[in-house]
Parts: sequence; C-alpha cells; structure tokens
Amino acid sequence: MIVLTGDNEYLIKKRLNELVDTFQTQNGNFSVERIDSKKNDFDSTISNLQSISLLSPNRMFILDRPGNYKSWVDNLEDLIKSIPVSTTVIVLEPKIDKRLKYYKDLRQIKKFESYDRLFGSQLASWIVDYVKNQKANISFNDANYLIAIVGNDQNRLVNELDKLLAYDQSITKDEIDLLVEPSLNTTVFKLLEVAFSGQYHQVSEIFNQLIVEKTEVPQIIGAIAWQLQLFAVIKSAPSYSASQIAEKIGLNIYTVENSIKTISKYSYSDIVEYSKKLVDLSMKFRDYQINQNEALINLLNSFYK
Repeated sequence: MIVLTGDNEYLIKKRLNELVDTFQTQNGNFSVERIDSKKNDFDSTISNLQSISLLSPNRMFILDRPGNYKSWVDNLEDLIKSIPVSTTVIVLEPKIDKRLKYYKDLRQIKKFESYDRLFGSQLASWIVDYVKNQKANISFNDANYLIAIVGNDQNRLVNELDKLLAYDQSITKDEIDLLVEPSLNTTVFKLLEVAFSGQYHQVSEIFNQLIVEKTEVPQIIGAIAWQLQLFAVIKSAPSYSASQIAEKIGLNIYTVENSIKTISKYSYSDIVEYSKKLVDLSMKFRDYQINQNEALINLLNSFYK
C-alpha cells in the first residue's frame, strides 16, 4: 500500500501520475482501477481487490479519500491484510486531520508519502528548477516576482510557466508583465496601494475592473481583509527584515517588500482601525440594502491620511 497525503495537490497529482504510468507500462493499460470511496462500500471493494483479473495478473487500485467514510476508517487494518501480493493499492488522502487515529494508523504504513505546499524561497527554487528542466531559464528574483503576481498555487504556476515558455525560453519580468494575469490578491494589493497613496481615481478604476471581471464583492472583501492582516503582521514586527517576515509567514519576499513600502507612514493602530471598519461595513451589507460597490470605494478612499 502507498499513501499519498498533504496539502500540495500539484505534487500529489504528479506523484500519482508517475506511479500509474510506471505500473501501466509494466502491466498494460487495463491494470489500473480508480475506486470512488463514496460509491463503493468496503465489503465490495475487498472482494474486488481479491478477485482475479483476466486482463492483467498484477493490478493497481486507487482509493480516493476513503477517510471520509466511517466504514473505511474502522476497517483499515482489514483492508491492509486483504491486499494480495500481486496488487498495489494507493490511498489518496490530500487533506487529513493529523490528530485522528486514522492518520496515525496510515503513518505507520511503510510507503507513506506526504507532500506539503511550498512557500517563499522553496517555491522560487522549484520554479527555477522547473524552467531549467525545460532547457530554459528564469532568475531567482524573477521567479519570486512571478509568485508575487500569481500566488503560491503550483497548478496555476505551471500553467503560467508553460505559457511563458511557449513565448520565450528566457523568462524575465517583462514577459511576466506581458503575459501573466494577476491573481485576485495581487490586484487587491494594487487597489490598497493606490488607496493608501490617495489616488482616488485609480481606486475606482481598479475596483470597477474587478466588478467587470465578475469578481464577487465578498471575494474582494476577503482579499482586502487578508491584505490588511498582512499589513498588521508587518507593523507588529518592526525589527524584522522583509526576508525574515517572508520566511516566518511563508510569503513571497516581493509581496512583503511592497507591503512595507505601501504602509510606511501608517501605524499598527491605523491598520487595526481599517480592519474594524471593513468588518463593520461587511455587517452592514448583511443587514441593510446599500450600494455595496460605492460603499467599498468610499471606505478604501477613507484609508488615505
């Protein structure tokens, strides 16, 4: 049995594809079967595992999130004992509560593989290596810049990297600015950046563009709240450098450096006050019929001092 777990969906999928491709190369295309734990009960799955296939003497079964169902959790030991020597079982448990006995039982399995999300310098190094493996190049600084624009989602980073590589084998900031669509967090940072510098026209322009792109108001509020929380963390650690903060909270250094510049003349209490105002406005949206777009723009413009 092989267990694949962790919160890095990209690396889990990559590892699963490697295992499946290797197994099918050795045993044929009909040797692998995916079992939906929701649709297949425990007893019928055991029977399936122990049955003989006419198509392939060796078989692989992929169990998708069996930990979501009590019968699978309670009978994990029986499942392990029932697996024939000729059968490989892969258990996919991307997100699992590590406090549970079920997790601890899985942890005892010899082939237990955990893939955690990459942040900061680790993620930037991964980007450099990914591009290098395509016989192309990107600098460590430009890799950090790409993360600041796209975010930490490796699936999206791969999509953007493949697009950039199709355009040019040398990826620089210029190509990133030309071809990469910023994430919501990146756009909202720009929104706060112009708000904190008193560029009222730009606030309306960026906000209205988000609405045109069909970004929901609750999503915008969530992204603003996240950015204000980051500002508060930075202001609460005045003795820390940008790189120290980035490593400590698992963020890209560009994001932290730009945030420090944006809030240079603002205090921790200012940021807390703005966060409270945002919460109050969110409550009003819930309780009263008001023009949400106009109210949010007015709130953002009130941040400038």
